[in-house]
Amino acid sequence: MRKRRELLTALIFVSPWIVGLLLFQVYPFFKSFYYSLTDFNPIKRPELIGFKNYSWILQDKLFWKSLWNTIFFVLIGVPLDQTVALSLAVGLHGLRKSRLMRSLRGIYFFPILVPEVVMSLVWMLMLNSEFGIVNQFLEKLGFNPPAWFLSTLWAKPMIVFLRLFFVGTAMVIYLSALNEVPKEIIEASVIDGASPTRRFWKITIPMISPVILFNLIMDTIGTFQIFTEPYVITKGGPARSTYTLTMFVYTNAFEHLDMGYASAAAWLTFSMIFISTLAILYAASKKVYYGGER
Repeated sequence: MRKRRELLTALIFVSPWIVGLLLFQVYPFFKSFYYSLTDFNPIKRPELIGFKNYSWILQDKLFWKSLWNTIFFVLIGVPLDQTVALSLAVGLHGLRKSRLMRSLRGIYFFPILVPEVVMSLVWMLMLNSEFGIVNQFLEKLGFNPPAWFLSTLWAKPMIVFLRLFFVGTAMVIYLSALNEVPKEIIEASVIDGASPTRRFWKITIPMISPVILFNLIMDTIGTFQIFTEPYVITKGGPARSTYTLTMFVYTNAFEHLDMGYASAAAWLTFSMIFISTLAILYAASKKVYYGGER
C-alpha cells in the first residue's frame, strides 16, 4: 500500500507533463500521419487518398530541390559546426579556470541567448550588398564583394557561416567533457613521451567520443530542420537555392493550405532524420568508448 501511495503521489506530480506530452506531442505526431494519407485543408473534412501524397511529392521537383539544399547544409554545416565547437572548447580548456577562460566562454555562448530571427536580421543588414558594413569594409580594402544573399553561389555558404555563431551549446558540452578526461592518463602519456597531437587523437578524442556522438546527432537533427535563417534572410531564394525541407512543409501547409501534402512532406523529413540518426549510430558503434569499453 505504501508503494502504491508513493506511485500515485508521483503520478499526480508528473501528470501535467504527461498530459502535455500526450496532447501536444504524441497526439499531433500520429494525427499528422493520418493527415498525410488524406486530401485535407482547413475548410473541408479530410478525405482518405492513401499514399498518393507521397507519390506526388516524389514527383515534385521543388521537393527534390529542397532536399538537396538541406543535405548541403547537413553535409557541410554539421562537420564545420562540430569542428569549430570542439576547437573552441580545446582552446578554452587550455586556459584552465582563469578569468580569461570564463570571459571568453561567456562571449562565445552569448549568441545562443539571441533569438535566431534577430541574429538573422542583423546579418542580413551587415551583409547587405548596398549599405552593409561588411561590403563597405571590403570595398575600402580594394575588393569587389558579391551580393552575398542575392547570389546562388554565396547564399548557402553564408547561411552555413551564420550558423557557426550558434555553436556555443556544443562548445560548453565539449568543454565539460574535456574537464572529465582523467588527468592521470594525460600525465602518464606525457611521461611516456607522447606529443600533444598524439595525446589529443589517441586519448582525448576517444575519451570524449560519446559526447562527440551526442553533439553530432543533435546538430544533424537540428540542421535537417533548418528554417529560420533561410526564411528570414532569403525567403528560400535566390532561385530556390536556400529553399529547405521545412520551408517546403511550411509553404504547402500555411500558404497553399494543403495540410495533407505538407504532412506527407513532414513525415518524409522525419524518416530522413531517423535514418540519418541510425546511420550515425551504426557508423560510430565501433568508434565510441564508454567507460573504457569500445
